[in-house]
Amino acid sequence: MFGGIGKNSEGLTQVFNDVHKYNPKTNSWVKLMSHAPMGMAGHVTFVHNGKAYVTGGVNQNIFNGYFEDLNEAGKDSTYRTPENWTTTPRSSHFSRGMIVDKFVDAILRFWREG
Repeated sequence: MFGGIGKNSEGLTQVFNDVHKYNPKTNSWVKLMSHAPMGMAGHVTFVHNGKAYVTGGVNQNIFNGYFEDLNEAGKDSTYRTPENWTTTPRSSHFSRGMIVDKFVDAILRFWREG
């Protein structure tokens, strides 16, 4: 498993660039020593002919920067206002899917509920 979203040691939401391997026989995860160039979230990873491919999603710099701004804005509710950042409905987006909808819903819920 590569990347993903979680909280860092300071409790801020961020994207990770860690790589973990799951062993179904022991039902355990092992963090692999890797040199991933950057973290990803909302992406798809697959293996074809012995090579791993990562496609789609959002990179660590964009995601972490967004949530740093979001956490900063969350300190004062007068600055925390959900905005429609696109003029087209989500249903018309090419990348729309269950994961995308859940991600957007989570962000909107954070904005509304803090």
